[in-house]
Amino acid sequence: LFVLIVIQLTEYLHRASANIQIVESANWHFLMEADKAGNDQFVRHIERNDIPELIDFWAQRCSPCKMMAPQFESAAHFIEPIAQVDTEAQPSLASRYAIQSIPMLILFHHGKEVVRSAGVMSSQDLVKWVNEHLG
Repeated sequence: LFVLIVIQLTEYLHRASANIQIVESANWHFLMEADKAGNDQFVRHIERNDIPELIDFWAQRCSPCKMMAPQFESAAHFIEPIAQVDTEAQPSLASRYAIQSIPMLILFHHGKEVVRSAGVMSSQDLVKWVNEHLG
């Protein structure tokens, strides 16, 4: 089972367990082959992280998600760390975070959800939205 979770690399993820392969790309680091242990690691990363982190819950079959993808990628140059979770490949994470519509953006800070927003927004609006909620 190959699952793609796109996430900005942090020191915590350098210590990833052996069942997760890290593949580096230009602006992203891909975590592949996540299983339940990978899900648990993702949750621990969010809950123990003291820096703000933006997560985009999406799915490949979702047209609005496809429209949001380039906006999210563009915003990644101004917001970090950021991550994407494929809700079809990771239904347990989608369930854990009560994702009922996609794309769903959730901003976490100090391990807690700060705010969420469903739907497509421009990269400029996305950066503004994050900055407004981190005050």
